[in-house]
Amino acid sequence: MIKIYGTTGCPACKQAVALCDAKGLEYLYIDMMEDPKMMDKLVSAIGNFRSVPQIIVDGEHVGGLEGFQTKLKKGDIYV
Repeated sequence: MIKIYGTTGCPACKQAVALCDAKGLEYLYIDMMEDPKMMDKLVSAIGNFRSVPQIIVDGEHVGGLEGFQTKLKKGDIYV
């Protein structure tokens, strides 16, 4: 399962979602502006971060949009 943690109005977050849609990947988008407690949960899981989106694939933190794109290109994501 792909989890995309983002915020309202974030262009990179929208790109990550669009990429999943284009590739037919199942994902869950979590808008941290709608549920601020999600920010605390994410920090507990991956540590402090400075940008969104933050993407987790099958429990593994792959980073932001660039890290996600790299993993997809390498074929490291099987969902």
